[in-house]
Amino acid sequence: MITFDILFKELEPEIICMLIPPKNAFIMNSVSNAIYKKLKNIKLNAIIEANNICFIDNFINKLLSNIKYNLIEIHLVKCNLNSVDNITLVIENILKKNNKLINLNLKENNLQDDKGEKLASLLHDNIVLRKLDLSDNFLGVKTGYAIALMLYGNATLITINLSNNLMNDDEVCAIAHSLSFNSTLSRLNLSGNHLQDRVACAFAEALYINKGLTVLDLSKNYIEINGGKKIAEMLRTNTILTILNISNSVTGFGAISIIDILHSNTTLTSLDISKNNIYEYGGKAIADMLVKNTTLTFLNISNNKIGEVICDNISSNISAIAESLLVNTTLTSLDISKNYLNNFVGYAISKTLLSNTTLTALNISENNLCKHGGQAIAKTLEINTTIIALDISRNYLCEDGIRAIVDMLYINTTLTFLDLRGNYTDRSIDQVINNMLSVNTTLINFNY
Repeated sequence: MITFDILFKELEPEIICMLIPPKNAFIMNSVSNAIYKKLKNIKLNAIIEANNICFIDNFINKLLSNIKYNLIEIHLVKCNLNSVDNITLVIENILKKNNKLINLNLKENNLQDDKGEKLASLLHDNIVLRKLDLSDNFLGVKTGYAIALMLYGNATLITINLSNNLMNDDEVCAIAHSLSFNSTLSRLNLSGNHLQDRVACAFAEALYINKGLTVLDLSKNYIEINGGKKIAEMLRTNTILTILNISNSVTGFGAISIIDILHSNTTLTSLDISKNNIYEYGGKAIADMLVKNTTLTFLNISNNKIGEVICDNISSNISAIAESLLVNTTLTSLDISKNYLNNFVGYAISKTLLSNTTLTALNISENNLCKHGGQAIAKTLEINTTIIALDISRNYLCEDGIRAIVDMLYINTTLTFLDLRGNYTDRSIDQVINNMLSVNTTLINFNY
């Protein structure tokens, strides 16, 4: 039998303890041969799979009682810790005895409110932990207020993930208010919490003062026009926030307000504004913004129904977005997928890519490009030497469109990622693709 004592003699001083749903179950004081070999061969990261809290508790206590080891990360993911009565005591013991722990991941453990509140209070005076993941835990009102209170005093945490916890507006507003005083936290994820307008307003007010937060994720919430406008007004003066995700969260005109403010904002580098139903009006706003903005490098405008409404200016708006990329020299990644476009966008984008030398990643999937759109892009990529990642999947390219792209790959030496899935053709195209892959030496990731 391989015991902990034998194992610990061979571990390196810095250990990452990752506890995830197991493939095997373990006796409390023993380690399977497979885990032993894995640990023995990894010099800096010890990865443990376990579902037995006795195993977890015993393993961690062994580490904490031996001054040779520094436990720097703990990942307890999907371990159903809510059923463990003393789990907060185990975590408290870890935090008290270990002065190297920087990352604590307790994702998907059904912790709920009481345990969440206790864990948050434990971190009030902690001066070591940098990252905390409490996502998918059904945390309640008490936890939210405890986290807000903790953020007033904690000066070490830089990343907190509270996504998918069904938190209510009052407690999240309290968290937002705490950011008026906390200048350490730089990344906050509140995605999927059913938050509404006044939460967006609270964060907007806090970020007029806050000098630390650089990444904010408010996606999958219910922010409306007023909340979107408040965020936009904040972005007019905020010089700290660089990444903003409001996907599937802000209604159309609220999202357009944020787009418009990027004419003058010189800080934001990444914006995900997908799934917000901005329609053709948003398409025009995006085009105008990209002509003037000189900071944004990543933009996701997918699934916004830019081309769904049949009207005279849809084609002109798509052309305007494409033409803006002839002027814009900053954007490197653009996702314009699922926007009910057509083969016209293939022509417009292909024309742009002849001159644009900045864009490196383009997602144009699910846009009904058909064979002519695919052929236009293929022809351009024989010349373009900048695009390294292209997703053109599910576009009804048919065999002629697929063949054009495959033929292009004999010439193009830049593309490393290409997704052609969902473009149904006769299986005879398989041999054509195999012939190309035997020659092409650039593609690293190819999906068909």
